[in-house]
Amino acid sequence: MTGSAGPRFRQVLLYLLYAAGLTREELREKIQSEVTDQVLREDIMSTAQLLKMEGHQEGLQEGMQAGIQEGLRKGRQKEALLVARRLLAIGMTLEEIAPIVDFPLAELQALLARED
Repeated sequence: MTGSAGPRFRQVLLYLLYAAGLTREELREKIQSEVTDQVLREDIMSTAQLLKMEGHQEGLQEGMQAGIQEGLRKGRQKEALLVARRLLAIGMTLEEIAPIVDFPLAELQALLARED
């Protein structure tokens, strides 16, 4: 049943398996025996499509949030490296600089090593 119904129906099937606590075969048997109405089958497909769209939207939002966080992290690193280089140029040690730029010493050392 899932092979000919397409990926959307498969997603609904997997969700139903999870939600109902049924095995794949138990759910397949239930659908085959109880879903004989064409309109109901179309409703199942529409529901599957809505679930897919909701999942896509949710994934997009999560991806955007992760991208924003990564951009902020990289910006913070760049600023810390800029300040660290300036302080190194005037003679401060990395041990003195690390608390100023709010980075652990080992992380600051690794960032500076990558830049060289």
